[in-house]
Amino acid sequence: MKNLEKNGFTLVELLVTIGLFIIITGIAGYSFNQYIPGYRLRSATSMVKANLNQARYLSARNNVQYRIFSGSNTSYHIQRQSGATWINEINTDFINDYNWPGITINIDNNNPIFHPNGRIENPTTITLSGSAGSISISMSTLGRIKVER
Repeated sequence: MKNLEKNGFTLVELLVTIGLFIIITGIAGYSFNQYIPGYRLRSATSMVKANLNQARYLSARNNVQYRIFSGSNTSYHIQRQSGATWINEINTDFINDYNWPGITINIDNNNPIFHPNGRIENPTTITLSGSAGSISISMSTLGRIKVER
């Protein structure tokens, strides 16, 4: 009788390995989907804060007033003053630009105005909300922009 060596894997071993891989992938996919809404909310908050800081910087650099203006509950505009009118400089829509459904922005009744001296007229709180909760961005008259979780 010849001695046959075992080469490769049996069908049972391959099926068990593939089954374990499918189970682990399913668990990882479910866990990943739980983090997406929070990631979108934090990303939107970082973007709004960066745009506010940019408006403050541009106001000082260009010696003209800038403001943030709410276009809808999912969009906002950073506007530059030109005479008696306001011209859109930065337009952001969470759904159309970034495909972030469920993220809403609420700017309190005031539209904060950034002055060239670094101060903010009508300081307000901007609240971003989503299924993961809400995050606020507050402003002070001295120009400080702070994220409050």
